This record gives sequence, structure tokens and C-alpha cells, in this order.
Amino acid sequence: MGIVIAYMAAIQLGLGALSATPFLYHRYKIGKWLMSAPPLSIPNVNESLLPQMSLVLPLWNEELVVERKLADIAKQEYPNDKLQLIIIDSASTDSTLSLVEEWLKTIPKQYLDVKVIKMPSRQGKTAAIQKAFLSADIGSEVFAMTDADAMLNEGALLRMGAWFTNDEIGAVGGIPQRFSVNETRYSENESRYRDLFSMQRLAESMIDSTPFLEGSIMGIKSSIFNEETLNVYANADDAQLAIAARIAGYRSIIDKGMSFIEPIPPTRQEYMQQKVRRAQGLQRLLFKWRKKAVGKKAGLKQYSSILKWLGFMHIEVPWMVTVGSLLAILKWALVIISQSTNPFILATMVLDVIVYGGWLTRIAGLKIPGTELIATFMDSMYALLKSQLLLLRGKSLHLWPQGKGVREAWAKEK
Repeated sequence: MGIVIAYMAAIQLGLGALSATPFLYHRYKIGKWLMSAPPLSIPNVNESLLPQMSLVLPLWNEELVVERKLADIAKQEYPNDKLQLIIIDSASTDSTLSLVEEWLKTIPKQYLDVKVIKMPSRQGKTAAIQKAFLSADIGSEVFAMTDADAMLNEGALLRMGAWFTNDEIGAVGGIPQRFSVNETRYSENESRYRDLFSMQRLAESMIDSTPFLEGSIMGIKSSIFNEETLNVYANADDAQLAIAARIAGYRSIIDKGMSFIEPIPPTRQEYMQQKVRRAQGLQRLLFKWRKKAVGKKAGLKQYSSILKWLGFMHIEVPWMVTVGSLLAILKWALVIISQSTNPFILATMVLDVIVYGGWLTRIAGLKIPGTELIATFMDSMYALLKSQLLLLRGKSLHLWPQGKGVREAWAKEK
């Protein structure tokens, strides 16, 4: 029995090493790119040269934040004659639309070119973005979007417009500044994950392009977009647009000076719902594009490599972690039943306690030093696995439950 258990422990250890390798390798590459790649330099342009922009604000039952969001957009200093605001409502059942209509009565006619689109039914954010982009003014050079629960930093739209005066740029996104009304273990994990995420996206942008942008604030050249660009039955519309821009021959980048502020989900349930939804959208996109011959196109070899590594990390690795976890459970059961062990088996059991104990204690609310990275990694693996299991069951998350806690957090924020 001891030999059987030792073989299981060895396989588990091998799977653990294989799971960690792509993350360590990509982290090594990121460090190299940050040190050696040319820095991103935003063009310095006169406002008269900024492109015509259509900014889309998708709404669905946003009565808690819509007034604040509209005021936030109104504070942006983009030239009035170059900015169109498209508000698209996905059949809200609360007071969202009436609040929008009241706001429209208060702004001067010359202040913003505003179009309001009322969808007859809720079809998901991606479908709303597609409809809004196709409804934009024919002269728009940039299609942009921003989320209702994300507030923009000063000058965000000006920076976005400036980037698009560079003919190489096809898509631009911002980076998050997240806050939590009540600091919790979930907010710590999410802040840590998002900081790592932003660093990776910046490095990818510097060396070539990043496949992942955030719809809280992003824009794309209008010439890239058409009716076939988005899969409306999947989410990750922001990443879909980012990849479309790169495939069209442009760069897709994040600008660390163009940020947005949004709350961190206050409960673990809402935190994990958000992670699973995002995970599913990215997995569907990576599964599609990493299999295509992207690298055979001129100048896309580096980008193809980024897609393949991200695909492996987001799709295969969660299954490896799952199999390793099941082997760990079986190993412990056999050790308890047979009382058969050796130094190697005991060493892997100590690792089990560190990894799974660290993760479970963080879930339980115990802030044990040294477990932060483990908890962040295991939370991500859990979300990536759950999203794939939902897909295998035919469950798409392009229609998702709204994060009420995030909206309520803005009500508490002064």
C-alpha cells in the first residue's frame, strides 16, 4: 500500500509542478519585458486633432449608481463637439431610465450629444455594446465604453483620444483602482490579483499587445468593428475587441495613466460570481484564438505566444490542479486507513497542509501570514474550473446576476 500511496503522491507533486510552471515562466517573461521593452509613450496632441468619439454606457437596473456615473462622465473634459454619449438600457425594471431622463433635462443642449437606446428585452452586455456601436454616429473614429459602476479618473477620455492619434494603436484600456468599504479577506485577494493582472497586461502591451482589456473604460478604432466582431452570446466583450484589434494589425494596449475606480465585491459569494463570469468569457475567447494560426500572420508571432500561454493557464491548468487535489484527498484517506507512510509521503502531506490549509483558512477568515498568494491562486483555479464546468453543462454566463454589493458600496462612498 505504501508504494501505491507514494506513486500517487509523486503524480500529485508532478501535477503541482506542471501547474506552477506556466505561471512562473510567464512571470519571468513579464519581468524581462518590463525591463527591456520600449516604454509606452502617449502622443502629445492638440485638442483640435483628437478623434471623434462615441462613448457607450450600458445600463441594466443601475438606479443605485446611474446618477453618480452620469455626473462622472459630465466631468470629463473631452471636446464637446467631438464626443457622443450613447446610453443603452437593457430593459431595466427599476428607476434607471427615469433617472436618466431627469438628468437629460438638466444638461445644456450644447453640452453633450446624447443618444438613448431602449432595448425591448435584456440580451446581455455584449449584445448591448454591439447594438450601441452599430448605432453610433457615422463620423465616429473611436468607439469607447464604460461601466456604470466604474468612475473615471480625471482626463481619462482625453488620454484615450490622444492614443488614437497614433496610427499603430487599435485598442486602449485603463487600469483599475479598487476600494473596499469594509476591508475583508476577499478584498485583499482581489486587490492582489488585480495588481498582478495589471502588471502582466502592461508588460504584454509593451512587448506587443495584451489580449485582455477591461470594459470599465476602453476604446477601439471604429474601422475595426463590424457586425461579426462580437459574439453576443459570450461575455468578455472587452477582450473580444482587444483581440480583434490585434488581428486587424493594430496594437492593443493598456495605459497606466488612464485609470478607473470601482468597488471590490464585499462578500465572497459576489466576489466568486464575478471571478467565474470573467473566467468563462476569457476561456471561451482563448479557446477560440489560441488554436488559430495567429502566429503565421506577419508580426504576430509574439502575440500568438502570449495567447497560447494564457490559454494553457486558463484552460488546462485548472484541471491539473483539480486532479492533483483529488489525488491529495485519496492519498490522505489511504494513509489514514492503512497507516502506511514514509518521509516522501509525509513531505507531500506537509505541502498539502500549507496549500489547502492556507486556502481554506483564508476562506474561513483567518489571516495567516504567508497564505495570501496561495489563496489568490486557489481562488482563481476554483473560478476557472467552475466556469468550464458550467460551459460543459451548456450554461453561458453572458446574462449574470448583478452585483448589488458593489452598487451599494458606491452609496456608502463619499
